[in-house]
Amino acid sequence: MENGWWSKIVAAAGRGNEGWFLENIKRRLGDGRGTKFWEDSWVGRESLNISFHRLYRLCENRKVSVGESGRWVEGVWVWDLKWRRELRDCERETVKSLMDAISSFVPTAGTKDRWTWRAATDGRYSTKSTYDTIKSKRSVNQNQRSEVKTLVSVWKTAAPQKALVTAWRLLRNRLPTADNLRKRNIMLGDVNQDCPWCHAHGENLNHLFLTCSKAQELWDEIQSWTGISSARPSSAAAHWIVFSECGKEKKVRNLLKTIWVGCIWLMWRKRNEKIFEGKDWEVKTLVREIKIRSWCWNKIFGILDPDMDLSRWCCDDLISHFL
Repeated sequence: MENGWWSKIVAAAGRGNEGWFLENIKRRLGDGRGTKFWEDSWVGRESLNISFHRLYRLCENRKVSVGESGRWVEGVWVWDLKWRRELRDCERETVKSLMDAISSFVPTAGTKDRWTWRAATDGRYSTKSTYDTIKSKRSVNQNQRSEVKTLVSVWKTAAPQKALVTAWRLLRNRLPTADNLRKRNIMLGDVNQDCPWCHAHGENLNHLFLTCSKAQELWDEIQSWTGISSARPSSAAAHWIVFSECGKEKKVRNLLKTIWVGCIWLMWRKRNEKIFEGKDWEVKTLVREIKIRSWCWNKIFGILDPDMDLSRWCCDDLISHFL
């Protein structure tokens, strides 16, 4: 690849939204004369003017090439960067980090710098490697879109805002369980970090809401009541999708979403009552509360027919009433 036209491609990509392209090119150095020390990506995946922005602002010549940034001294390559003023102590520490980052480079006389393509093992650009890169990128984007779609569907559920927020935080792994608090460096001291219900497992979202023996007992009761039979994934997002898609009719799916959100909201409340007030709960009692609240929510939001009274709503095999 000729440096002239290839550099134009790189520059054009830098002006657009082709981040995937810039991530996959790298400057392979020869004598360093054709590569800008600060502004070309030749160390790591980003240019030094980004990694060491403060030093970039202090350098004497921002356009200097890599080969012009040092000299040979008795057969040893020595970096010789120029600064506009004397460096402060904190800046000298940053210079040491910069030197560590570039220490592996030694110029090769008579060899020109060139661009290489990270997406291919041989460093050569090809249509196939580009296609594979775009395809993998698209797959990641599709997963992200699927996640967004899942989260949006939560907000369209017939339930109060406080319950929707709890469900949304669960799907985003944002509820303050013991493991999430540790990740945020919040010291828990002598607080018991085990599951407040079974005490046999560290508290995390998937265990608390899905795999704990008490949570499984609750979901058994809910599935028996609704009349659905499906796999029970161990992740919250997958569980939400599987549970809410069990109904063939859109109306049934909407009802199941309300029930799922109600389960999550009330389970989180019971978790907090157990931790902060020492209150325990029975599965059958909580199921009754879920039935009543989900019926009220669906009535308020106009999802249920007028003839669907509470007694019919609480009967087993709920879905069969809508077929």
